[in-house]
Amino acid sequence: MANSVTQAIRPIGAASWACLVVASLTLALGLWQWGRGLEKAALAEKASLLGAASTGLGAVVWAPGGESARWRADALASEMDRRVATLVGRWLPGKTIYLDNRAHEGVAGVHVLTPVELLDGSIAWVNRGWARKAPGQAERRLREFESGELFAPLSGDANVTIEAVAMASLMRRIELQSAEATLRSGALWQNFDPTAAASWLTGSMTSDPARTWPVIFWQTSEEADDLIRRIPTPNREDIAKHEGYAIQWWLMTLVALVFGWRLRRGASS
Repeated sequence: MANSVTQAIRPIGAASWACLVVASLTLALGLWQWGRGLEKAALAEKASLLGAASTGLGAVVWAPGGESARWRADALASEMDRRVATLVGRWLPGKTIYLDNRAHEGVAGVHVLTPVELLDGSIAWVNRGWARKAPGQAERRLREFESGELFAPLSGDANVTIEAVAMASLMRRIELQSAEATLRSGALWQNFDPTAAASWLTGSMTSDPARTWPVIFWQTSEEADDLIRRIPTPNREDIAKHEGYAIQWWLMTLVALVFGWRLRRGASS
């Protein structure tokens, strides 16, 4: 009799532990969504304070000739966030990467990032715009994305002038796996990683990849490259969406905890 009771209790105990795991996961997902909402709210507030005009924003400028190059090893992303910049240098087209799973008006796509070697030898990563990409592995051009062959700049080795806005946040997507092959498949990345980006640049230039500015410059000047350029400015509806998702995950956390507690209580009785 005792053995039969013990055998009945064991699966109940395992189920209650499974509920605890589910509760932990949904709690973490809720916190992540809430954090995304706070991040977007902060961006919206900062954008409203700065306004759309660039006048008086203390623009960071790199001028031709190098006399105004202002590389600072102690530069902070928070100080440069939302500042208008003029970048002068040469593209490194062979080092273009694509940030996957970035939607525009409900359509799946990528953000195209290409580094620029500025006149003082420092590196600036430029988000040149958004391009459409069908989701999953069905995309016929997937290999071209992975090899970095698509949407390369057309300027060659000539110096270019790029108007942009510095952004301290790329709105990171959640990473459910840590395997490098999953996070970065060739030039197709899930998120921008500064350490991985430094390794990606090694061997492509004479300058030091460590001298890379701590922001992503979102290009605003137009080019004939079929990319869509839009500076992200979250609105209240977008923020509320993340808050709603967070509440849904936390309700699932509560359900999992209650269900696990009832299983444990039933096992005890």
